[in-house]
Amino acid sequence: MSARPHLSSTSSATAEADAVISARGVTKSFGDSAALAGFDLKVKRGKCVGLLGPNGAGKSTFIGCLYGAVLRNSGELRVLGYDPAHEPRRIKQRLGVVPQENALDEGLTVLENMQLYARFGGLRRTAILPRVDELLKEMALDHQAGCHDQDALRWNETAACVRSRTAGRSRTPDPG
Repeated sequence: MSARPHLSSTSSATAEADAVISARGVTKSFGDSAALAGFDLKVKRGKCVGLLGPNGAGKSTFIGCLYGAVLRNSGELRVLGYDPAHEPRRIKQRLGVVPQENALDEGLTVLENMQLYARFGGLRRTAILPRVDELLKEMALDHQAGCHDQDALRWNETAACVRSRTAGRSRTPDPG
């Protein structure tokens, strides 16, 4: 991603504090090939963002940088106030990513899938069932919580996948 998109042109301290993702001048090279060349991005709390571009544009590299799986060569990067190069676990506890392909375990019920991802997300055991119940009701899947039927699981698989990945996260991630 050699282009330098800006989702927010505001540079005030307030805007910076509201940023869930803040990237300035992020670079990453693999040998002589630059995957990211001065990439800038600011995402405010409550906004949804998609990265679009051709193969090789740097989308996956940037996502890897957000999670700390790929270390940037230079630039500033903060996710929920944390630097992914130094605090990737804190970020992973608060941030969810939904892959192109849903990854729900077909051998588990809808409820069991949700509980599994809540645990992965670091939710305390005592808080898992109430949180999962709340999310199932929000998705109108509560009547299918014990279902193994693949048709029922696929009925709202994408929503279940999204919610599964957020089951362990608070509604308003806070770096403190």
